Amino acid sequence: MTKHKRARSFEPNTDNTITTETGHVAHRDLIDHSKRLVRNFYKVGEHVWCLVGNGLSNQTFIDAPQGIIAIDTGESNEEMRAAISELRFHTKKPIVAVLYTHFHYVAGTQAVLDDSPETKVEIYGHSKIASQFTLLTNHAH
Repeated sequence: MTKHKRARSFEPNTDNTITTETGHVAHRDLIDHSKRLVRNFYKVGEHVWCLVGNGLSNQTFIDAPQGIIAIDTGESNEEMRAAISELRFHTKKPIVAVLYTHFHYVAGTQAVLDDSPETKVEIYGHSKIASQFTLLTNHAH
């Protein structure tokens, strides 16, 4: 595939955006690419884990002094529930913070809140994430 014929990550419309049977919403080429990722829960460091191949995004967890920091919550609650389930083999500490790196990796946040309802969860991300998530949600319905 030549560079000029390759689909762009963000296009001016939703013609190439699809929703998979598991609820993931993304560009068709990204969904095709993610099929090549092997699902594995990696121990990246002494206090860091990353679930790859659980969907379109990775879910990364950092064991911090006050609890777990989750980086990205995935494309759906089901995806994040699976990631938390993997995490629980390594630690029972509550998730106390979520960091969003992209607006389309936020849809699993309710799974974090459900995992430990008595825990206050701090959420961090770019100020425009909320408006972008609203656009994405409206497209999915």
